[in-house]
Amino acid sequence: MWENYLLYVHLAAANLGLLLGPLASFTQKSRGWHTRSGNLYHWLVLVTCSTGMIFSTMTWDKHWYLFFIAIVSYAFALYGFLAAKRKANGWLKKHITGMLGSYIAMVTAILAVNAMELPLFNQFSPWVAWLTPTAIGIPLIMLAHRRAVS
Repeated sequence: MWENYLLYVHLAAANLGLLLGPLASFTQKSRGWHTRSGNLYHWLVLVTCSTGMIFSTMTWDKHWYLFFIAIVSYAFALYGFLAAKRKANGWLKKHITGMLGSYIAMVTAILAVNAMELPLFNQFSPWVAWLTPTAIGIPLIMLAHRRAVS
């Protein structure tokens, strides 16, 4: 029974994070909406990753890899969150890398779990689902780095 409630929390946090991530990315970079949405995104990633780690340990033999994706995803989010808070030298690129890296990891986890159910991905090797978010995300991070510097 408690697993159902935990699943609802996990799905709600993940879906909100997936919606909020791009919104925060494309808003004006100043105090206000971007800062509040980025803070909320960070906490949603924490909830998603924490509950995901619990679920992966419950079905370890089948979903062990999600435990490690959750660690990587939250590590990226924390890196980006702290970079923005501390504003040390080169903080903006670190912030971009961390926040977008966490988003890539979250999308990877979703595709890894659901790829065989998705019309496009079920036609290919599971590796396509694993590699597509990174193949799309890294060029976007590089583009965001260039725009941040210019």
